Amino acid sequence: MRVRDDSYAQREDEWASDVWILSLRLLLSVVAGVVAAALLNRLLPAFLIASTMSAVSAAVLAYFLAKTSLRQNDAVISASAKNSFAVLSSVLVVFATLFLLTFGPLNVDRSFSVWMLRNVSEQDGIPTPALKEQASTFFNPSSGEIERRIDEQRNLGNVQIQDDVVQLTSRGAILVRVNELMARFFGLNPNYALGGE
Repeated sequence: MRVRDDSYAQREDEWASDVWILSLRLLLSVVAGVVAAALLNRLLPAFLIASTMSAVSAAVLAYFLAKTSLRQNDAVISASAKNSFAVLSSVLVVFATLFLLTFGPLNVDRSFSVWMLRNVSEQDGIPTPALKEQASTFFNPSSGEIERRIDEQRNLGNVQIQDDVVQLTSRGAILVRVNELMARFFGLNPNYALGGE
């Protein structure tokens, strides 16, 4: 019967502890990215810019936190493995942060469904014709929502305004094409990206 070496068991316990600490640090990076997006969104004109900047900041934080976590195990892990793991950690944090930001806040910011559910909730039920009337009033040019979207897209570089005419930039045209492809691929509501096809 083979007995495990105590030093081997101790290294396994230390490694498990280090992995747990690293996981908490990466989760902290994602949380920091989400909080940064909330703060930046109050300063910048577009949530997409705030989200991207926050995700990149979270990735940089994750990289350094991963490097410092792994630094303690010099005898166990090579330098190139540490760098690779730190980069992988950063990439995972970027995707996790962007996923959380687009899944929640961006959806809430843009969704007619979110508006409708809130409206129905506030009125404890509403007749369909009244809901349609309220929707047309809310999305009416006088509500400011249309100007908000135009300003946001201009700030992102997707449209330009010349002589009071909104025109797509080349960047905007690419985005329209990408949106069309995503809408077709995922079978999304055609009224938005596909013009009601």
